[in-house]
Amino acid sequence: MTSRLATGALALGQTLVWAGLYYIFPALLVRWEDDFGWGRAETALGMTVALIVSALAAPLAGRIIDRGRAPVLMAGAALLGGAALVLLTRIESLWQFHAIWAVIGLAMAGCLYEPCFAAITRAGPARARRRITAVTLVAGFASTLAFPAASLLADGPGWRAAALAAAAAVALLGAPLLWFGLRALGDPPAPAPDAPPARSTGKVLRRPEFWLLAAGFALIGLNHWMLIAHLLPLLGERGTDPGAALLAISLIGPMQVTGRVVLVLIGEARISARSATRFAFAGLTLASLSLLAVPALGGAGVLALGLFVVLQGACVGLNSILRPVLTAELFGPGAFGAVSGTIALPYIAASALAPFLGALVWNASGYTAMLWTTAFTAFAALVMVSLIRRPVLPQEKVQAGMRAN
Repeated sequence: MTSRLATGALALGQTLVWAGLYYIFPALLVRWEDDFGWGRAETALGMTVALIVSALAAPLAGRIIDRGRAPVLMAGAALLGGAALVLLTRIESLWQFHAIWAVIGLAMAGCLYEPCFAAITRAGPARARRRITAVTLVAGFASTLAFPAASLLADGPGWRAAALAAAAAVALLGAPLLWFGLRALGDPPAPAPDAPPARSTGKVLRRPEFWLLAAGFALIGLNHWMLIAHLLPLLGERGTDPGAALLAISLIGPMQVTGRVVLVLIGEARISARSATRFAFAGLTLASLSLLAVPALGGAGVLALGLFVVLQGACVGLNSILRPVLTAELFGPGAFGAVSGTIALPYIAASALAPFLGALVWNASGYTAMLWTTAFTAFAALVMVSLIRRPVLPQEKVQAGMRAN
């Protein structure tokens, strides 16, 4: 019962911090442009700044979790994010806006999925996949909460009221839920007396599997956010009806939840994390290729668009579960926070730079070239994870020796 309460509290807490710290940005982007008269690029730079700061701080957050300070880190980061949202309502200039989002990026590093999943894995590697899946099934609806709530408040009292409501949700509800959930998970299981010392972060970083995994997921971050940032103009250029384009982008979020549900139904006994990751990366490759086929199919192009929505949404939804699970499977729970935080750094940085890089490709050669780029990045990621061979962990060597004796 305690385990279920802990997972439920973390799921609700993650929903609130994702809604209040992440999705509040796209939900209020146009309001800031209208209120301050800023251009789209300079306003959107705020989220890029936040994500880059979050990426740089991720390894430090992981090391704090490895020291057993996850409740303090995540609750404190949520409180920091809430305070920054309050300050956001007092800004008067663009540099202040960017500075506030740098602080929010620091808060993201301490309380979003990466530290949460690291803490869950550290507390119980055997149950991590089930717990992480449960958290993402609930938190996947954060955008469903954020967009209508922010729109309703912004249309009434104004965007500042929406930001203050988000601050209250993050600091007064999200922070206590994260604190309670992490405390209820308990301490990690003690290692067996005859178990060898856990691998240090330095030893893990010297393994080729680490770099293949980090590069593979970074390419997937580049793939997904390049597509999402440019999807509406891309579909318009390819002759898709504006209503169909809006429907397509609005369904990607629910498809992420659907992908996670399918993974639960299949069960970890039937498919390993590595096999599921290869399947997801292959699906993302096919998703980009399906968009390339939209103009050539004429009226049947809507079927290719539907295939893209299903594959892109479902496969990206799987990745948020599989990245921490596969990291633990390959490298073990020792120093997991630092290892997973280091793997997250290139992923988050690539996600932050993806819209800009997509614009560069579009300016040079158009959206067809960008789609070939996203198909290539997903395929390259598939090749990288396919090259990974699971190493035998030290604990398994000891167990094998005991069985032999």
